Amino acid sequence: MKTRLTMLNVMAGQEIELALDRHVEWGLKDLDLKDGIYGKSIIDLNSGEAGRLAGAMQQREMSAYCFSTTLFHEPLSLGETHFRNSALAALPRTLAVARIVKPRLIRLLDPKGSGRFPDWMIEIYREAASQISAAGFQTTIENECHDCLFGNVDNIVDFFQRLDRPGTVTFTWDIQNLWSNGTFPSLDVYYKLKPWMSYVHFKGGQSDTPGGALKWSSSLAEASWPVRDIARQVLHDAISPVWCLNPSHGAHKPGVDYSNVTETDMAFLRNVMAEG
Repeated sequence: MKTRLTMLNVMAGQEIELALDRHVEWGLKDLDLKDGIYGKSIIDLNSGEAGRLAGAMQQREMSAYCFSTTLFHEPLSLGETHFRNSALAALPRTLAVARIVKPRLIRLLDPKGSGRFPDWMIEIYREAASQISAAGFQTTIENECHDCLFGNVDNIVDFFQRLDRPGTVTFTWDIQNLWSNGTFPSLDVYYKLKPWMSYVHFKGGQSDTPGGALKWSSSLAEASWPVRDIARQVLHDAISPVWCLNPSHGAHKPGVDYSNVTETDMAFLRNVMAEG
């Protein structure tokens, strides 16, 4: 199946139905839904709003690929009871919206903190994944950009090995987020994470020194990391049926025009896909 392209919904606008129209103009059929949806996040929609969104999508022949929730991205130090009473308790509401809008993936995030995942946190993710699977959806867990437990490759590999849910829980690799935590993007990093990967987020970014820390926001074409090499391997391995474009982190570089970076990044990724 041909690899498709999407982006975080708010990159096309803060008014959801106008954003959907822009997706159509840009030839995008898949949606990655997070917030800016009738003034709410995707998980906070009521049934009427969820139905309205589903209808707007149907009119435009679009489908939801991912619900980009922020569930579980809280300080690990708050403890097991807090996570059970907050993120895990919010999951049924998320699934109620999902049954109407019908995404393929429901994204969870990693907690804030450092070190190895405690056993109780692993068990909470297992419980969340079981609920998501029972509702007919797939769980994906993404690495955030600063001070998080998915802050390095070893922690990510350790987590998925201990979670032991192959096929039902996968990894969303946000390439620049891992770089923001100190791991420069490379094919070696990709190969280490590939066994659990199902979804890839692309962002540009520049450093001041080769292999150095992220400093500047940039387009994909001007990024310091090997975008084409990694993207071509992701395409070759058919590891991510949909590629998701995200806005680049980093400071705006003086003298650089960022006004059309979304369109240029889409064109860049489409060229990579066409080149094969």
